Amino acid sequence: MEICDLFNENVLGEDVDQYSKRCDEILTKQAILIENELGVAARVKFLDRIGTTQVIFSKAKDGKDYNKDYNNILITLNRFKDNLEELIKTEAWN
Repeated sequence: MEICDLFNENVLGEDVDQYSKRCDEILTKQAILIENELGVAARVKFLDRIGTTQVIFSKAKDGKDYNKDYNNILITLNRFKDNLEELIKTEAWN
C-alpha cells in the first residue's frame, strides 16, 4: 500500500483510531525505505511537517460529527505526499 492509497479509504468516525495506526505503520515503512535508499537527510525531508496547518474543515465520512483527528490525518498525509513528490524530483532519487 502507498501513501496515496490511504486517501481512497472510507473511514467512519469510530474507525479513525485504526486508520491512524494504519497510516503510522505505512509512513514508518516508507520512511525506513527512503532512509535506506537515500539516507537520513531524505528521511528527514520526507517526514518534515513544517508549515502544516492543523484545522477542522469537514465532517467525518459518516457525516455525524466533526472529526478533528481525521482531518488532521488527511492534512498530514497530504504534506508527506508533497514531500515525497519533491524527493522524487531531486537527483538523489535517480
